[in-house]
This record gives sequence, C-alpha cells and structure tokens, in this order.
Amino acid sequence: MLWLRGAQPIQSLARAGITHSKDPQTGSGSRGLCAIAGEILARYTSIPEEILAQELAAEQG
Repeated sequence: MLWLRGAQPIQSLARAGITHSKDPQTGSGSRGLCAIAGEILARYTSIPEEILAQELAAEQG
C-alpha cells in the first residue's frame, strides 16, 4: 500500500506544522498538506473526502 505510506508522513508533517506554527502563513501551508493527505486517502478508500477532512482536522499533532 504505497499510497498509505505516502499519505501518513504527509499527514504527520501537516499536523506538526499546524500544531507548532506561530505564523498564519505556515499554518496555511500545513492545512494544504493535510488536504492533500485527505485526497490521497479518499482516493484509495471508500471513505468520503468530506469525512476524512473532518477526521484529519480533528487530530492533534
């Protein structure tokens, strides 16, 4: 599952960036990474992208 090995580190980096960012620009980029991870996961699972986005946004980094 190459797609999962790709999505997990992207999500991890995004969560760390969102959690530790003091600059809104950095947080914005990290949220973009989080969205990319969600798109990857939605493409290869049966979970709708909207549900994944909510779940990923709720995770603590």
